[in-house]
Amino acid sequence: MFSFLLKPYPYNFSLRKIVLNAFISYVIVFFILFFIQPFKINQLSTFQALKISFYYASVCPIVIYFIELSLPLLFKRFYSEKNWTALKNIIHVLIIVSFISIGNSLMSYLLFNVDFNLKNILKFLYPTLAIGVFPISISVIITQYKKQKEYNQLATKINKELIEQLKAITSNSFSINKQLDINTINIVTEKENDLIAQIYIGGQNSSEGIKLLATNLLYCCASDNYVDFFYIDNKKLTRKTQRNTLKNIELITSKFSFLLKCHRSYIVNLNFIEKVIGNAQGLKLKLKNVEEEITVSRQLTKKVQQFIENK
Repeated sequence: MFSFLLKPYPYNFSLRKIVLNAFISYVIVFFILFFIQPFKINQLSTFQALKISFYYASVCPIVIYFIELSLPLLFKRFYSEKNWTALKNIIHVLIIVSFISIGNSLMSYLLFNVDFNLKNILKFLYPTLAIGVFPISISVIITQYKKQKEYNQLATKINKELIEQLKAITSNSFSINKQLDINTINIVTEKENDLIAQIYIGGQNSSEGIKLLATNLLYCCASDNYVDFFYIDNKKLTRKTQRNTLKNIELITSKFSFLLKCHRSYIVNLNFIEKVIGNAQGLKLKLKNVEEEITVSRQLTKKVQQFIENK
């Protein structure tokens, strides 16, 4: 069970997702308080019930905005997308639930002058956590299982397509003549001109410029204001770091269909894909002769799949 909780889990702290979560939580809490009227709210007038429901329901979106916008910035190591797991997601949701309990205690102090102290905070916190832990954990586990299955199936489908393409290349002498053999790496391109097309990527200084065959670029990886380039030079895998942005690199490489931005941090040469790996977070690309697995964002998964199917 514990090993299952340490498996990758979908990471999504986009502003759109945060706004949606905040809105849904507000609607659910307001509906429960105003229409079902627990905690003796039914003894209040309609106006009073509306006001109480509005105030308490507002605690949820305020807490969600605060937690999900601030914690990933304050605790970057814990909220690393690459190392996000089901267990971390459960902890994150329980933090939100705990702060909502504190917010409800504070709201009771403001509305009804109930003492805002540790004892009353714990009165809100204990039942909230006791009730919330089980459904939260079950929900996370179900989501993890569904996403794992979905992306495993997609990876299997893409890998079958890659195997079929490899078989077709091996049995087709015309295609073999189109291969560019660099050491043990084979690159197959759709257009003959791509084999000789060169690109120049300029840096801040003239000495930082990189000139290479488009087909020799394996992938680019961006971090802050720097980009790492991995490419073939004199039959060797070469790495060069340049002060640049992935947005600038994308403008240069966009005319080549096989050079695709597959993630906010990566541009990858799809012709080098050896294998596709699926987990609950999405797809990862294993490139020929490259140890690092390239992350594919969920929004760009379809583009990668379409390119491979149409090669």
